[in-house]
Amino acid sequence: MPTRLLDLGDEATPELPASTFVRVVETTKIQPQRYTALSYCWGSKGNNLKTTGSNYSQMAFQIQDDALPANVRDAVKITRSLGVRYL
Repeated sequence: MPTRLLDLGDEATPELPASTFVRVVETTKIQPQRYTALSYCWGSKGNNLKTTGSNYSQMAFQIQDDALPANVRDAVKITRSLGVRYL
């Protein structure tokens, strides 16, 4: 498993409202789980949200969906529709 994943919540279903948040989790703190992966070029323009030492505690608490780039929001929707909790 990777070092960190996005936790999409206990109920990984497409019926969750759009305002639902996700959070960063360290995989050393959870049992091995199924997860999906998203690979993409971050680029230098646009919404490049990333976890840093200064925002880690906030990201581990919650990340609002509207703070995520569109491709990550889409990956969250697809992952939930597959019934998978982690991305």
